[in-house]
Amino acid sequence: MSYIFKLARRLAMVHLGLLALGIGACSDTVAPSRESPVDPHHASSLQNSGPISQSSNGIVTTGTPGHPNEPIGFVQLNTRPFNNKVENGWRDRGDWRFSIAQDGTAPVSPNNVGKALFPAGWIGGSGPINTWYKLGNLRKNLYISFWIKLSSGWQGHKSGVNKILYIQINNQNMVHLDAHGSGNSILRPDITGQGMNENPVTRVLMPNVNTSVMIKRGQWEHWEVLLTANTSGLPNGAAQWWINGVQVGRYSNVNYVPATGNNDWEVIKWNPVWGGVGDTVRNAQDMTIDDIYISNK
Repeated sequence: MSYIFKLARRLAMVHLGLLALGIGACSDTVAPSRESPVDPHHASSLQNSGPISQSSNGIVTTGTPGHPNEPIGFVQLNTRPFNNKVENGWRDRGDWRFSIAQDGTAPVSPNNVGKALFPAGWIGGSGPINTWYKLGNLRKNLYISFWIKLSSGWQGHKSGVNKILYIQINNQNMVHLDAHGSGNSILRPDITGQGMNENPVTRVLMPNVNTSVMIKRGQWEHWEVLLTANTSGLPNGAAQWWINGVQVGRYSNVNYVPATGNNDWEVIKWNPVWGGVGDTVRNAQDMTIDDIYISNK
């Protein structure tokens, strides 16, 4: 009996020693390491005042309320609050259908917003306004954020094409953002490339991450777009976009410009071409924008 008692006491002491070393009874419990490897992206983000988040695609973003999917390290190029038709480097064609309007519901910079009027009788194939900003040189990576509201009775062009912004590269209106849908049908947030170094030269980038997100008439929608120019002639360009913080599309095989082309993003234009050719606006409608924000790296 004394031997068994001594053996039991020794086993108990060993068990207590193991507990003191942090080795629990369950072998699948692992104590956290004292040091964790430092993510270089996170380390660089410590200088950013906003909260940090990471998108499902691995991009480390600022997570700030106004630009939640702007990548870390991007620097602001321009912002437009729409206080004037010509402001902060933005130019204007002089259209009377472009106005600075007041909207107390504007999400970023009330009350002033930019408004494009499509009067009754407007024929498809052109835009009633054109206002633009030149980006300058060496803009390979571009982030654009803006808020848009289509009038509640918005009539989509019969072709489904309702262009919002153009982004120019290689001296062409290569990319346009599109609220795609005809008549009073649902409106899908697309990005379309035209005149690209692909066959065919026009390519519609439809939502491929979250296909349930649609543009709603009569309410503000927040677009965020991230464009990466391709290495000239190679299909390694990218396009990503979010609506109201939800990523709806992501492509990484886009061939924007040929080997001899200029692969710097050059100009952003609010030139909302309606259509497609043909078709006519039956009742006056408008497109309203609040706060265009542009950054790059």
